[in-house]
Amino acid sequence: MDTWKAEPCRKHEWERRFRAAPVPIVTKGVAFIVATYANGTGTSARPSVELVMENSGLGERAVREHLSALRASGWLMLTAPGVGGRGQRPRAATYRLSFPAEVTS
Repeated sequence: MDTWKAEPCRKHEWERRFRAAPVPIVTKGVAFIVATYANGTGTSARPSVELVMENSGLGERAVREHLSALRASGWLMLTAPGVGGRGQRPRAATYRLSFPAEVTS
């Protein structure tokens, strides 16, 4: 998954460090929405794209782009991809909060 450049972390520590991160404000908002669905250990964040859209007021394309940027930068790790399709019940992707490699070094 996305573990190659990120370090897993607890939710409280992620929030503290992420507040000061040089991340565009809309991307930061999406990240904080996802973080509200994580448990205290920073794992099991499973908001669907639709739920993030509802919480943020953004469209699907924008939400997907911000999630992708957060994964690419190391602030979120994808631990299980979402599934769905013909005949399958949709399931949201699962994320873990993480620090980019530059934050941990």
